[in-house]
Formats: sequence, structure tokens, C-alpha cells
Amino acid sequence: MLFAKLASQSVRKNKMEYYPFIFGVIVTFVLNTIVQLIMNNPALDKMKGAETLKTLLSFGNVVIVIFTVVFVLYAHSFVAKKRKKEFGLYSVLGMSKRDLRKYLLLQAMFIFAISIVIGLIVGLVFSKAMFLVLVKLLGESNFGLHLEISVILKLVIEFFILFLLIYLVDVWDVQRTKSIDLLKSESIGEKEPKGRLVISLIGVVMLIVAYSMTLQISNPISALFKFFLAVILVIVSTYILYIAGSITILKLMKKNKRFFYQPKHFISVSGMIFRMKQNGVGLANIAILTTMTLVTFVTTVALYAGKEVVIREMAPREYVVNVLSGSEEEKKLNDLMSNPDIKVKNKVTYEVFGSYTGTFEGDVFSNTARSTNLSMLSFMTIEEYEKLTGKNESLNAGEALLFDQTGKFKGKTFYVNKQKFDVKVVDEVANMERLPDFAHPFYMIVKDKAEIEKISADLNKVQKEGGNFSENVLFDISASDKQRTSFDKELVKELGGMARVKSEMESAYKFLTGGFLFIGVLFGFSFILATGLIIYYKQITEGMADQKRFDILQKVGMSHKEVKQTINGQIIWVFALPIATAVVHLLVALPFIYSMIGLFNLNKWSVILPTAVGVVVIISLIYYVIYTKTSKVYYKLVER
Repeated sequence: MLFAKLASQSVRKNKMEYYPFIFGVIVTFVLNTIVQLIMNNPALDKMKGAETLKTLLSFGNVVIVIFTVVFVLYAHSFVAKKRKKEFGLYSVLGMSKRDLRKYLLLQAMFIFAISIVIGLIVGLVFSKAMFLVLVKLLGESNFGLHLEISVILKLVIEFFILFLLIYLVDVWDVQRTKSIDLLKSESIGEKEPKGRLVISLIGVVMLIVAYSMTLQISNPISALFKFFLAVILVIVSTYILYIAGSITILKLMKKNKRFFYQPKHFISVSGMIFRMKQNGVGLANIAILTTMTLVTFVTTVALYAGKEVVIREMAPREYVVNVLSGSEEEKKLNDLMSNPDIKVKNKVTYEVFGSYTGTFEGDVFSNTARSTNLSMLSFMTIEEYEKLTGKNESLNAGEALLFDQTGKFKGKTFYVNKQKFDVKVVDEVANMERLPDFAHPFYMIVKDKAEIEKISADLNKVQKEGGNFSENVLFDISASDKQRTSFDKELVKELGGMARVKSEMESAYKFLTGGFLFIGVLFGFSFILATGLIIYYKQITEGMADQKRFDILQKVGMSHKEVKQTINGQIIWVFALPIATAVVHLLVALPFIYSMIGLFNLNKWSVILPTAVGVVVIISLIYYVIYTKTSKVYYKLVER
């Protein structure tokens, strides 16, 4: 009974440390509840894109679970360090290590019970609200959230195991530490790292290499390993520069006597040098988490914001059909369009030859060479181009118009294997469906079919099956809802994958982007939570460490104003530097994000850049609030 009372009193009396930890556990439990209940909701199976959504939620669930374990253990480490002095005092007063184990168990159970009870109540409410948000994002309606008791029990067991792990870590820590060490543990600081200048230069080189690798990536699929390697280099170099690089900068500040020997600079610089190894790790964590937050939100919000643009380009009309010229399927299409129940309008027809798969290097398309730069090449006669665009052009043999869908090629000569062409680049071809940009599609417009056959003869030496002329038909219809539904079914039944219905594409893409946005919001919120608590605990740790020092300085004449200036100088490292680092990382990653989003056919900087700016502004405002709040906590601690 005594131990239970001590355990609960300790939580209440040390609320500055325990309450944020309990809050973090509650929020992670709520996040897990939301994902698990939605993922296991039977109503999900009734939705059109259920499989896609479940795959996204399953991926999200894995990330959230990993985040939960890492975050809770990391947050608990701050609480555990503060608590060691308390344990040392209990040991001196006669409490055995067996008693401490019992105390730890009761305290873990107390925090677990509070967190789970509150987390369950909040989680159930928020799960219903978030499911309604998800349904809205997906464009669905009339779906309710079913409460699965088995899911709740599974979550409670998982968190029980997590708290058991925390308890075992605490027991191990107590068992291997002497009582006198427990009393002194809170005052033990981190040693200043050696070889700062050399390590700093290594960090700079690693960061430059990582940035160069990222900026050189053109094909995100083939260069995925290269990007992950760059990400690892960025993370490692960020830690190096914050731990060693920051000390190098502080040492340079210290050497500048005019700057250093001012009260506000003297206190803040010398204090940060003393503990910069520990500070550096915390600041690097904040910078990396902030980068993850920015990248997550920019990617998912841009995808969702650009969905209308993507659908409009992939399907310029309500129906997009690709059939071989003169085939049975073309006859079936004409029969369907002649149905008296519907009226075909805005019809566009154009003939394309291809497509050939190969690689593109410099100004050469080749289906004989092998590289990572995959590409597709299709052909069109000038007659078809003029019919499609309404423009008048003239071409001779060996000349061509070239449409690079990605917009990257700007040359004046173009090779198809070894055949050379003088080309004029066209920026856009109106009324034509857009293929996925990751395939790097080229459309080559030449004089006539004879020219196409001449080029294809060489290409067919490798691609044995050769190319074919296909008729691309884009059209809208006027019909009642019932007649439209009937037409859609018949079209898909007769032509299968050769026919695409815009309404179906919209629904599928909405499910995909809506699911991504939903998962992105959960991830982003998780990263913000982790960053906020790291900053908060960092300020508490620093505030408590600086209490005695600032107390002495105020007693010898340092004013409250000077204290506040010094505090602001220190806290600016926690706020401005990680944000600035994250923004720079994001700017370098933007071209890769652009390429990745291009896999979903969204290649519009006009969508991505405003999204990036908006996300940076909003996240910066959120962190500014965290900054001002933690600054007040720190100030109160050092002014005691």
C-alpha cells in the first residue's frame, strides 16, 4: 500500500515530467486505435477501392507501431533520468532494490492504467470522427465505424507489453547502478566530443555528397536505392554537424573576444559548449523529425490537391479507348457508339504507331543499349498531328516534331538507335491522353507512314513483335444515368482494359490520394508530437541544469532582462536552427518528390511549390507556438 501511494504521489508531484509522458502515451494509443479500428472495419470491404486503402492502412499501421515503440521509450528516458535522484534518496533511506522493483512495477501499472483508460475514451471518439473524415476524403457516404472488441484487446495487450519492456529497462538500470550513482546521475553531463574540426568537415562532405546524389536522380524507380543511401547520409551528416559542427562554431564564437565577452553571449555560448554533445543529438532529432514532417505533408497534400489536374490529363474526355486500327475491337467500339440510347459528343480520334520500349541517354533513344533511363517512343504522322491540334506544319524526310511529355528534352537533333533526325520540340499536344511520366514517353511526329515503317524496321530487329498502328478514341456522351451505367458496363465488357471510364478513374484516384493524405496526416501529427515533446523535455532538462548557475549569476547582479536575453539566445538553437535545416533538406528533396509524385502522373510545379510553401509556413507556426511555450517553462525554471 505504501509503495502504491509513493508511486502515485511521485507522478502527481513531478507532473512537469510525467504529465507530458502520459500525454504522449495517450496520443500514441489514440493513433493506433484510429488506424486499427478503421483498418479492421467491415464497412471498408464495401467500398470500391477497399484493397488499395487496406494496403495503405497496413503500411501506415506498421510505421505507427514502430514510431510508438521508439517514441515511448525515448520519452521515458527523460523521465527515467530525472527519477534516478529520487531512487537514490529512497536507497539511502533504507529501501532495498527489491522494494524499488516493486515501486517501479506499481508506478508503471499506474501510468499504464491512466493512459489506457483515457486513451480508450479519446480513441473511440476520434476514431469515429477520423473515419468520417476519411469517408469524406474518399468521396464516399453512408458508412459507419464498427467497434471491434478484439482490436481494442489487442491494442491493450500491445501497450501492456510495451510498459512491461519499460519496467524491465528500469529494473535493469536500477540493478546495475549503485545508490550513490543514482543520487549523482542527474548531474552527470555528456563529454565534449573530440576531433571536432575533422569530424565537422567529414559531416560537410557527407552532406554535399548526399545532396549531389539526390539532385542527380532523374528516374525515381531505378534510383530508389541511391535515394535511400542519400537519406542515410543526410541523417548521419545532420547528427555529425549538430554534435561536432555546432561545437566548432561555438569555439569560433568563443575566440571572438569582442562577441564572447558580453554577458548574454558569455553565458549562453559557454553553457552550450559544456553540454553540446547531448544538445546536438536532441537538436539533430528535432531537425530530422521536422524534415520528415515537411516531406510527408508536402507529398500527400500535393497528391490530393492535384488529383483534378491528373484526371483531366489522363482522361481529357469521359471515355478513353485504345484499339488496334482495323481490328474487331474497333468495330465493336463503333457499334457501341452508334447506340441510339446515347449521343456521342466532343469526339477526338488520332492514330499512333508504337510503343517501343528502350532507354534514353543524351539525345539517343535506343532499344539495343541498356541503362537505368527507361523510355517509351511512339510515332505519329504529321497528318494525324494537324488533325489533332489544328496546326499546320511541314516536314521533309529526316525531320520530325518531338514531344517529350516530361518536358526535359530541348535538343535539335534526336537519334533513334543510329538514325539521326533534325527535330523541333513541341511543348504540348492538345486533346491527347497523358501517359505516366515515369515511363518518359516521347511522341515523334514524322512526314508519313512510310517514314514510320522505315524507322520501325530497325527497331523491330530487337523488339521482334514490332509496333502497331492503334486508334485512340476520346469522347463524351449525353445520356441518362441509367443509360450511362449500361453503356459503361457494355464498354468494359466488350473492350476490357482497352477502355477507360473517367468516372471510374476519378473514384480509384480519389481512393489512392485520399488514403495517402489520411495516412500522411497521421504520420505528420505523430512527428509533430514527437518533436514537440523532445523540445519540451530538452527545455526542462536544460532549465533544471541551469537553475543553480543562473541563481548564482542573478545573485551577483545579472538582471532579469539579461537572463531573458541569454535564454532567448539559447532557445533560438532549439527553434530556428532545426527548422532552417529541415527547410534546406526539403528544398533539396523537392526534385525527387516531384519525380515520385510524377509516378502518379502529377508533374506540376504549380501544385507542388505552393503546397511546399504552405506546409513550411504552417509547420513553422506550430513550432513557434512550441518555442514560445517551452521558452516560458525554461525561464520559470532558471528564475526560481
